[in-house]
Amino acid sequence: MKLFAFLSLSTARWRYATACAVAVAAALPSAPALASDYPNKPVRIIVPFPPGGGTDAMARMFADKLGKAMGQPFVIDNRAGATGTIGTNAVAAAVPDGYTLLVGSFSSHVLAPLTLEGDAKVADPVKDFAPIGMLAYHPMVLNVHPSVKASTVSELVAETKARPMFYASIGNGSLFHFAGAEFNQLTGAAATHVPYRGAAPALADLLGGQVHMMFDTIQSSLPHIRKGSLKPIAVTGTSRSPLLPDVPTLAEAGLTGFDVTSWVGMLAPAGTPPEIVSKLAGQLDKLAQDREFVAQAAKTGTDIPRTTPDEFREILIKDQRKYKAQFHKINLAK
Repeated sequence: MKLFAFLSLSTARWRYATACAVAVAAALPSAPALASDYPNKPVRIIVPFPPGGGTDAMARMFADKLGKAMGQPFVIDNRAGATGTIGTNAVAAAVPDGYTLLVGSFSSHVLAPLTLEGDAKVADPVKDFAPIGMLAYHPMVLNVHPSVKASTVSELVAETKARPMFYASIGNGSLFHFAGAEFNQLTGAAATHVPYRGAAPALADLLGGQVHMMFDTIQSSLPHIRKGSLKPIAVTGTSRSPLLPDVPTLAEAGLTGFDVTSWVGMLAPAGTPPEIVSKLAGQLDKLAQDREFVAQAAKTGTDIPRTTPDEFREILIKDQRKYKAQFHKINLAK
């Protein structure tokens, strides 16, 4: 009887231990298994800006292609507000399983954290995310009103010193503000900043001659340039835009060291399995090599780069260091 009781107890303990092991294995599937099965349900992409903007449009282009390539819908979820931090915070706090992603931008991931520096409620743009890859670069164009006599960067700098001139931006602390301020700093130009509440009123006053110059996206400016309502002086970026082939880069115009270019990238919450990050990054790399897709983006003044997750992380770190050092220097925090 004692031997039978002992065997029964041992069997019960073995069964209990086995059941626990099975439960743990079921609750914690291996990362490779997750990656091989990923995605097996719809993936949500949070865009921290309203529908209709440049970041939203780029997110939808990639979501459509990723959905077709990976066999599951990639659904856009616009979470606008607080200069992009509502959406970025939502992704930082999401379960890191690859089913909640972020399409962020230079504005949401670099400028907003600097503007809100010290706010504990703002997610860390590097530590709280797993970079997947860059989606796009958006070079800008420096436009002037036709009443401005200058046609080159050097002539424009001289004209700002000869008479009162004003440059518009879409708001304090925006990328366009930063570009104008850095242009003043690097060239010695003396244009005064005029912030607006958005692109539409800023562009309207530039077209009307109330302000003299403005950095803007090429896509937004192109119709007015073609009509002769705006005069392009130079473009940002490392090469000329195919949409404005006759307009030199700032570097070609003699301005070295200017590197303010808007970008859009895809990120996941920190802790997302590396295999899932790698799988998504591989799909992004395929799109960056798709000639038809790249040509479609080029029509909007967008460059599609090829970057690995590690390269994207280095870009984030570099931008954080660079713009943190310059942010207060050019007085953008005010």
